[in-house]
Amino acid sequence: MPKTAKPVGEFPAVQEARGPFKTYPSQYIREKFLQHVRDTGQPDSWEHHDPSRPPRDKDYIEVLTFGVPEQLREKVGMASCPICSPLSPKYFEGVLAWFRHEGVLRAIGHECAKGHFGNRVVDDARRGGIEHDRVERAQDFLIDYLPKVTALRNEISALQEVCRDIEHLKQSFYRRLGKTTCQKIARDGASGELPITIEVKIMMADRFGKEREAWTPQIVESFPVNGLNFLKQRFSAVGQVQNTLLALGKVRAADPYEALEFVTEELTTNEYLFEAETLARASEAELQKLRKIVSDAKAFFEPANLESLSRWTLHEMAEVPIEIGFDKRLPAVVTLRKRGRPRTSVPIRPSLRGST
Repeated sequence: MPKTAKPVGEFPAVQEARGPFKTYPSQYIREKFLQHVRDTGQPDSWEHHDPSRPPRDKDYIEVLTFGVPEQLREKVGMASCPICSPLSPKYFEGVLAWFRHEGVLRAIGHECAKGHFGNRVVDDARRGGIEHDRVERAQDFLIDYLPKVTALRNEISALQEVCRDIEHLKQSFYRRLGKTTCQKIARDGASGELPITIEVKIMMADRFGKEREAWTPQIVESFPVNGLNFLKQRFSAVGQVQNTLLALGKVRAADPYEALEFVTEELTTNEYLFEAETLARASEAELQKLRKIVSDAKAFFEPANLESLSRWTLHEMAEVPIEIGFDKRLPAVVTLRKRGRPRTSVPIRPSLRGST
């Protein structure tokens, strides 16, 4: 029989509980409740809601919080609360609570439990729900992520060559155009456009109401650009490959069944589970950084982007101290020149040549 995931810190089932919910309600049940509230605005009419008053001497777990939709409040009114107002309206904002000793779920007002159970029980109920949700998220993430690890390692290994090319070309741009200039271009084009601006004279009133002349920038033309983060990466693409491989090396690779067994059987405490999740999420973050570096570089070297950059630097009104030249008939090369220096041809590595 296939295993199913259960939270490491799952609350033990109470076998003598009279109700159907001897274990923490599943995601399916939780979503069914929320959908009922969204559709009807009446949490107290949900089929699994127990309207009886809970005993004071038994604790509970806060499963989720909810609110009656604003657009339904005038029509349906407040919901009744089993704790303090079972037959009359009481609340719009509430809590779905699991009473494990009874095996039932109750929708209660969000402030109603304090007077009945006391602050300590209510605080424990909230902490229990938060912890359960955290465990469930960690398990779901690991069960989904671990079977991908082997393929991700292969993907990163395949990116080593392109990252060497990225680093080589970035340094070529820095040497020929200047690192500061390249980074300024990236900042200026962060919106996705590089503008050509001129200063125009306007008349404006000062704080005394007297008109005076002032100069203000005006955009006369803009050139669409993409991937300019390539010009301002502060860390090495090659170094990011190594960081990502190192991070993934700390994560267990597993097939789907092994991942399920690892998460539900070997990670015997929440501490172990959260440590495994932290390592896996760290590797995912490093991978996203690496993918972003590669996608930015490939977008930068797309012919349409290089053409746009070239037209911007060669515009007669452009006040930039560099020239980027590109001819789509020669897609394997870009020319670079800093003002007062000779033009240099820089080959575009095959791994970064865009479609023509």
